[in-house]
Amino acid sequence: MTDSASRTADNQTDRYGRSLDCDLVMKGGVTSGIVYPGAIGAITQRYRLRNIGGTSAGAIAAAAAAAMEYGLRSGRNPQAREQMMWLSQQTAQRTSTGGSFLQALFKPDPATAPLLHFLMPGPGGRSAAALALLGRPFAGWLALTVAPAILAGLAYAKGPLHWSPAAATLVGLFCAGLMMLVTIGALLHRELVQLASRVVDNGLGIMTGMAASGARVDGVAVPGLTQWLHHNVQSLAGRTGGTADDVLTFGDLWTVDTGGVPSARSERGIDLVLVCSDLNRLESVSFPFLPENHRLYYDPRAWARLFPADVLAAMVPCSWSVQDDGMPGGLGYTADEICAAAEACGEAGRHLRLLPKGKDLPIIVGARASMAFPGLFTPLPLWLLRWVGQPEVPDERRPILSPVYLSDGGITSNFPVHLFDGAVPNRPSFAVNLLYPDDDLSIEEYRDIDASYSRAVPGNVRTLGGTNERVAEAGLIDLIMPFANSDRVRFYKAPASGDPVAQLAGLAMRVVETARTWADVSHYDQTGTRDRIIHIRLSGAEGGFNLDMDKATIESIDNKGSMAGTVLASRFDPRQPTDPLDDPDKPRFQLDWKNHRLVRLHSFIAGQDLLADRFNECFWPKGQPGLQISNPLCRDLLTPGTHFHEISQHLDAMGALPVPKPDPLDRVLRPMAVLRIRPATSDPRSTQRP
Repeated sequence: MTDSASRTADNQTDRYGRSLDCDLVMKGGVTSGIVYPGAIGAITQRYRLRNIGGTSAGAIAAAAAAAMEYGLRSGRNPQAREQMMWLSQQTAQRTSTGGSFLQALFKPDPATAPLLHFLMPGPGGRSAAALALLGRPFAGWLALTVAPAILAGLAYAKGPLHWSPAAATLVGLFCAGLMMLVTIGALLHRELVQLASRVVDNGLGIMTGMAASGARVDGVAVPGLTQWLHHNVQSLAGRTGGTADDVLTFGDLWTVDTGGVPSARSERGIDLVLVCSDLNRLESVSFPFLPENHRLYYDPRAWARLFPADVLAAMVPCSWSVQDDGMPGGLGYTADEICAAAEACGEAGRHLRLLPKGKDLPIIVGARASMAFPGLFTPLPLWLLRWVGQPEVPDERRPILSPVYLSDGGITSNFPVHLFDGAVPNRPSFAVNLLYPDDDLSIEEYRDIDASYSRAVPGNVRTLGGTNERVAEAGLIDLIMPFANSDRVRFYKAPASGDPVAQLAGLAMRVVETARTWADVSHYDQTGTRDRIIHIRLSGAEGGFNLDMDKATIESIDNKGSMAGTVLASRFDPRQPTDPLDDPDKPRFQLDWKNHRLVRLHSFIAGQDLLADRFNECFWPKGQPGLQISNPLCRDLLTPGTHFHEISQHLDAMGALPVPKPDPLDRVLRPMAVLRIRPATSDPRSTQRP
């Protein structure tokens, strides 16, 4: 939700009858992403997409949505919206091998195929997959067991002791067991090392995303996931020439309305943000503005396994090779430094190229990095130029190139609902969340312990989004949103049940999930955020790692997405807000666009007021009224008793939305928001004055 000034064209109706603008953020979820084409299609029937963001599967959907919006607004593909809505139906097709189109997209590379089949077993089950994975060592173990038993049995049966064959066989089995105990550890270790080597040799992942499937649909081979996404991005954008010049970049999105040369600091027609995780600098980052982008390099040979040829060709004119002359200026280091660091890397260093600026990056690069689920997809490899100390020369530092891996954005933020937040929005920022069977989310009346701050309507706590018969009949039972300012969103995950091993494993998973998602979940009930998030509940057979979903299941997921998009678009339509989830006989819906802006304004001013109080307390502590400030400018601005709620008087005088007077804390909803200073993103506009 941006607070930047809208362009004049924002209120004009485009050629498709759309006069409204919105932002959109989508959660990650592997195959659950098939819920998004329908949602995007429903929203864009009324709204133009301005800012689009997502993680993992949400990043795939965001890249496709940005390409669709580009195709529409540029006029290159007037049918882009219909094409977007067809994508889910495409994944429901059955292939020549009997599996789903979606399953064929997740094609492992040949060396790692047995491992993927074990992790995601097919019709034969995990036992058959394990046999295929460990067939050779299993046969060896069997031989080590049976052969000593037979030999010992024969020896004792024919020897001077004349043991019975049964007794001799038992002795042989005992000997074999001892041998197994000695050798099994070495055999398992060897096999695990070999399996791990396959994954490492494949770029630290089971799939590169480029392995074409042997399956076919209507005589056409199903491509790998990256190839499929790139093809659809180009097709949605109407750039189907197949050349390097046609590859859709972030800069192309920025200038779709504005024209001219794309600049990181200029107004952007479409702003696409794709979240990923930097596994070496231990932070959440996003394309197209990676931290210290001017010190990042890529190896075209390694990337050739991850991207189609035209993507790499599009990057060459925008990047500089360490073997070329004419190094770009303004990088903060010399050609000698980077060449020395590259030389130390051996063969890999001689092929490195400087990563292009954000405007020149193909959007498929960001989507590929964000969808790199750990272990499943190979992470995106980069090289970072940095300086380290030398023990032999303490006062000197030498440049080195260190590997950096970008992986799934869901590691650090799987639902980045905060991406486009502004203090007071000028357009809605919709967010689509995904729920699974063990996610217990409900809507209750807000009940604050402090009655003076409670905004709840007296009554019993109730659960919405699934208990209303009319909602169930309309097929909206799996969509959850609050209706009123007094509603709060409550989330819970029960401890794992089962045997002790299952409970401990469940506890470990809860620990990992809490570390990954606590910041995202904290937004579910946040004032000014909870009313713009729609939660879509999926069953255990829907989405996630269910690759071989049948047509009916995929259509069910697609239908949920379409209805979710309709609900969001209807609620925030400023001309005639409605809510398909509400009961027309007992309407409770009040969370429209006007209410949302008012709630955000109250929350922002209250946060400013609290900050001012604490600031004043630091400068004028009680008992020290004579504190002096030498700077006259500060002395004029920082007058004791000054509060930021004076802003409300100016807004009121200008005829703006109603504002809280005299104390904003009396009007703010709970939970309250507070203002904190946090690092800015690497996007230059994040620190640019409006």
